[in-house]
Amino acid sequence: MRGPISIPKSLFPSLINLVNRTFRSDGIGRMEEEYAFLFDKNNRKNILVFEDQRRIAAVVSYLCEDVWIEKTRFKMALVGGVATDEQYRGQGLATRLMERAFQNCLKQSIDLMYISGTRNLYQRLGCTVCGKFYTAILKKEKTWNPRPELGIRPYHEKDFSKYLPIIETESTRIHHAPERFKQLLRKNHFEKSQQKSFTIIRKNQVAGYLVVGLSENKNEIREYAGDRKALVGVLPLLLETPDCSEVKIFISGTDRNLLNSLENKGIPFTLGPLPKGTVKVIHFGRFFKKLKPLLIKKEIRGLSLSQRQNRILLKYRDENFQKELGEGTWLTRIIFGTPEGNEWKSLPDEGLLVEAVKKIFPLSFPEYGIYYT
Repeated sequence: MRGPISIPKSLFPSLINLVNRTFRSDGIGRMEEEYAFLFDKNNRKNILVFEDQRRIAAVVSYLCEDVWIEKTRFKMALVGGVATDEQYRGQGLATRLMERAFQNCLKQSIDLMYISGTRNLYQRLGCTVCGKFYTAILKKEKTWNPRPELGIRPYHEKDFSKYLPIIETESTRIHHAPERFKQLLRKNHFEKSQQKSFTIIRKNQVAGYLVVGLSENKNEIREYAGDRKALVGVLPLLLETPDCSEVKIFISGTDRNLLNSLENKGIPFTLGPLPKGTVKVIHFGRFFKKLKPLLIKKEIRGLSLSQRQNRILLKYRDENFQKELGEGTWLTRIIFGTPEGNEWKSLPDEGLLVEAVKKIFPLSFPEYGIYYT
């Protein structure tokens, strides 16, 4: 058996066979079509495998993408398609592949890893459930009549040029390369469900967009951008089809404009973690250096974090705080928060340093929306 290695081009048929047997055993959908960028031969160096006699025994795949977190740019690995052939399970192959992926991300100057899943495998390796996200559900029997100046229309490429400046106003997002974004907006199927893209109209002008997946008579909004009041105002229009009973939307805990607009319409929401996975910060010292513009914006000068071997040192004015990093999950939860609000239990109860940290964190987190496909 050979591995971990980047997959040779000649073994792509074996890879596709494995991931479809693992994730599409019912024969509905094809992984290489739904996750075309992930399983693209141009992404070969980021598809790590064990192979045994020309057969893929296990795989871990990821995409490396630029993301913005509160207007600060980072690199993030989007991990998915983690699978082990049934014949080779119990040998720790997926663990070794994940460990190699961490090493590669460090060399590639990747800051964050976002894994599609919450398996014990990921959490043993320092990935953690975190984030503050709300889920709102609009039922068909509790809608309203949209204001006459609001509307939606199916996506057309004539609107595409209007989408790009709208995306730029989103402070936390995955960077959309224009040509790839066009491909994603045209997709009409993903994860065993129909997918449709809509342009939001307000007073005959493009005010935003949303991408919706329809599955089991329910609409789930997978990605959105633009005017929050207009977005909420057009939600009832997504319920006009006879076979749709509800619309679900995920909202970052830092998106107060959207939360307030939903609340004003009487739409209830519940708090939870990131809806689709776990997170790992690859190197905290490097991550924190990139936050300096945000510290200045929030008028927190002099706060520093250094990572030396397996120890974290936080400094602010005359105060210091040191702690063994371990797998780093405690610090990741401070950075991105938790639904329970217990992320602060690793810090002292009071002090100027703690006040400074709480003024910065938690940060919002960029859900991958439609980009993973």
